[in-house]
Amino acid sequence: MHKVREYKKKMRRQAKKMKNNAMAHSIFLSSPLESAKEVGIPNSYPFKEQVLDEERREKEQQKLERQERRRKLRGEAMNAEDDGLEEVKIGRIIRPVEASQAKKQPSQKKKTRKEYSEELDAIIEESEVILFVLDARVPFECRSKNFEGRCTNKNKELILILNKSDLVPKQVVKNWRKELSKEHPTVSFSSITSNCEDIAAKIRELNKGTRIGIIGYPNTGKKTLLDRLNKSSIENLQLPNKVGTILGKQNPDSLIIKAVADLDDVGDPYILVHALLKQIPKEKLLLKYEVPEYRTTQEFLEHVSRSRRLLLKGGVTDYDRTAREVLADWVYGRIQFYQEP
Repeated sequence: MHKVREYKKKMRRQAKKMKNNAMAHSIFLSSPLESAKEVGIPNSYPFKEQVLDEERREKEQQKLERQERRRKLRGEAMNAEDDGLEEVKIGRIIRPVEASQAKKQPSQKKKTRKEYSEELDAIIEESEVILFVLDARVPFECRSKNFEGRCTNKNKELILILNKSDLVPKQVVKNWRKELSKEHPTVSFSSITSNCEDIAAKIRELNKGTRIGIIGYPNTGKKTLLDRLNKSSIENLQLPNKVGTILGKQNPDSLIIKAVADLDDVGDPYILVHALLKQIPKEKLLLKYEVPEYRTTQEFLEHVSRSRRLLLKGGVTDYDRTAREVLADWVYGRIQFYQEP
């Protein structure tokens, strides 16, 4: 034990000599890899093997992270400045953004809102039965009285699909199905636990035709549903080649990203994360991200950024990337939350 104490004292002395406090923190507290590299590990140190094992695991993790970063950065401008930072004002905070991110070039042409609207109109016109896909966690926010009215006015049969139902307790799904069925036929669905028989049975029960259209807001699982229907052995259904995406106006207090079809197209992820934090109980987020108590959205993103090592040069919080990761966690069901009818 005497040697262990001496070793720790030596580490403290090394940390004090470092001008950069963040580096000192990583040497003394967080990274066995850095500490082993800077000062060496005596053979007499009783935990040497554990430290070396940790070093090997961390090297492997860093390798995987580098590979993931390289994959995400494909398509960016080759001449982007690696160390350039610019200040962008978002809400009440000033956040840093990498210059390379600001100069990023899209890898393919994005659809315009007009093109999305034209596709949606064509699907509604050509279909006899419309499957309106809702996120079972927040069905009310996924509805559109405007498009539901357009479908019924054109004499199209409308079926509401409670998708991602595996993310919600069965009783809550049952309650939503009962509530929504007062207006339109409603079927619950999960790409993990469900097959398509219930949907097919409801279509046959309505007996309004076999030409099927699929529409809904972004990130509700429309394409997943279409894939499952295509792979099923259900006969006599004419499925569409594409789905119809409704692009509404983004409500800052909404839990669904209505205004964009792709997370990469979110102009200001900070505002949407702020909406998440207002509606999702803090206890769930503290448990999910294993971060300290926070008072503001900015503090929350700073904690998550450090926890997941989403930092810019100099240890500066990358608010943009961190906010997008939190949004992805919500969209893909990694944050446990749902609303009751």
